[in-house]
Amino acid sequence: MAFSKKTWKDRQVEHPGRRRLSNTGTTDVYDVTREEGLVIEEGDALNAANFNDLENRVSSAFSESALKEIFTLTHSKSGTTHALTGLSGVSGTVSAVFTATAAYTAGDTFTVDGESYTIQLSNGETAEENLFVAGAAVPIVLDTAGKKVNFKAAGGQKLPAETLAIVKIFTANGTFTVPQTGNYKITVIGKGGDGSNAVQNGIDYEYYAGGGGGSGGAAELTAKLTKGESYPITVSKSTASFGSLVSATAGKNASGRTGGTAGTASGGSKLTSENGESGGAAAWEDAVFSAGRGGSVTCRFVPDKVDNGGSANRVSSTDGKSTEGVPETNLFYPFGTGGGGGGYRYGSSYNSMGQGAAGCSGAVIVELVL
Repeated sequence: MAFSKKTWKDRQVEHPGRRRLSNTGTTDVYDVTREEGLVIEEGDALNAANFNDLENRVSSAFSESALKEIFTLTHSKSGTTHALTGLSGVSGTVSAVFTATAAYTAGDTFTVDGESYTIQLSNGETAEENLFVAGAAVPIVLDTAGKKVNFKAAGGQKLPAETLAIVKIFTANGTFTVPQTGNYKITVIGKGGDGSNAVQNGIDYEYYAGGGGGSGGAAELTAKLTKGESYPITVSKSTASFGSLVSATAGKNASGRTGGTAGTASGGSKLTSENGESGGAAAWEDAVFSAGRGGSVTCRFVPDKVDNGGSANRVSSTDGKSTEGVPETNLFYPFGTGGGGGGYRYGSSYNSMGQGAAGCSGAVIVELVL
């Protein structure tokens, strides 16, 4: 019940303290008395009942204001349980603060004066790692009826949506153990197919340049992962996968002058991948026959320099490399790009047939969505 202020009133009379003369009849005898006159306001009586009412009103006001007080609680942690004490039996919705003696870890639980409470964030999200750290002054609102500890969403200002931090890049088989509970973006890219060598066709002096290998399949998936979970990672000549959640197959090798087809993917949003191009062919004459480019993956981890796939039209066994001119950095490595085909150069006094390049490796890239 809300406290209502009582307005107390004094007793009031008309002409207070006025003198009047009174005649007894036969003689002029004056008797001076006081006549208060007409009572205008009776006022409040000063008695025990009214003073008790006043006491009750003051007590009620203090009781209600206690619910608005910010209580200082004591914090301790044992195992995965955080214990808050010092509420002293106050009920309702209570503002409080405590100094953390240990950090919060995702999945921890709470008790308040020995009773189990659930955790609730004001933005509706799940409480994650470092909701608070040791030494922090932590403000909360306790719902003693619903048994909830309400926290303001941690972390202050949010980063823009889809802000990512690379956690791990796999280019070989392995295991990923989730370091903290959260949303992760997982990108899988299959190995690129190999380009073909330039060849001579039989005794008819027909030559052709090699075709390019197809790019690996690729896909990405955003999933909620829990701290401590482990997932097997496969990055082989045929497959790239993250557990059973998302996977991609390798691109096909070129066959002679025919380019290889791109790999496929499943379990996530598929990324664009390309077939390898076919190599050119011609009869006897002075000429350079164009080799096929390898297919490429449209992906954040493949640089623009190899959008058209691996380099092609190479005429030496040592320079037909699909990574020529590409920066040597993990972030901009042409994962999954098909190898370029070997070029063919013919002249009256020379005959050069290049080797096709190997496709680039597959990968599994794990990023934390901040």
